[in-house]
Amino acid sequence: MLIKGSIVAVVTPFLQGKLDNDSFLKLINYHLENETDGIVVCGTTGEAATLSDDEFCTVVKNAADKIGGRIPLIVGTGMNDTEKTIVRTRLAAEYGAQTALVVTPYYNKPGPEGLARHFTKVADSSPIPVILYNVPGRTGINMSPSVVSRLYEHKNIIAIKEASGNVGQAADILKLCPGFPLLSGDDKINLPLLAIGGQGAISVVANLVPKEFHKMFDCWSSNSSESLDIYYKYLRLCDLLFIETSPAPVKYALMKMGLIKSHEVRLPLSELSNESARILENELEKVGII
Repeated sequence: MLIKGSIVAVVTPFLQGKLDNDSFLKLINYHLENETDGIVVCGTTGEAATLSDDEFCTVVKNAADKIGGRIPLIVGTGMNDTEKTIVRTRLAAEYGAQTALVVTPYYNKPGPEGLARHFTKVADSSPIPVILYNVPGRTGINMSPSVVSRLYEHKNIIAIKEASGNVGQAADILKLCPGFPLLSGDDKINLPLLAIGGQGAISVVANLVPKEFHKMFDCWSSNSSESLDIYYKYLRLCDLLFIETSPAPVKYALMKMGLIKSHEVRLPLSELSNESARILENELEKVGII
């Protein structure tokens, strides 16, 4: 399976505390119609940590049924317990996931040996391919390039989502792991990572502008100036979608676009404040999204 281009980390819409399946399916359809190259559900942006097992299965099944194999469906399955990660990965596969996105174990803070053993055991046990996910700002632990170099030749580990925000670290991974697909996990450095050999991004901003982000990646090799124009047009938006903890800002933007009914998030997160909403709305109007 080729994992590249503009892959969107979709939100999980809620309405009065419950899954809003109608809005969710509307979002998936929006991306199918606007050239998104792949979809991630139950990731950080999808508030996976707050989903029950039943809700997790519902989200995966609904996405798989709607996508129907037209583009890759990637499901966040990583937890801070190796055995639970294996269980959730198998569950995702059962309900239609094509690939698992497995985050570094949060809170436990394993060392390099623990990380290598964790991902190896998950990949050995998984019925579907695994993408490594490094996001130290969320998990409190950074997966070093040396650890990635121990894992990248595993036949069931097919890519890494690198969200450290460190271009130098990404370059070290690419040097140590030739041919290993690297996906940006930080929209603000999508093109810098593409320029050093990255394959695309798992993006938050692509929730709002899927067609433009597909084009930004797709035309990089043939028309880099057009890619740069798109990149700089949405550069401030990359910051503002993290003006408060994600996914509160992107959910507010999707609500303003009429793609979801509510910008509701689940505790311990809270909805976007009025002041942040005003700032974000001004930028959405400026770039023509609303």
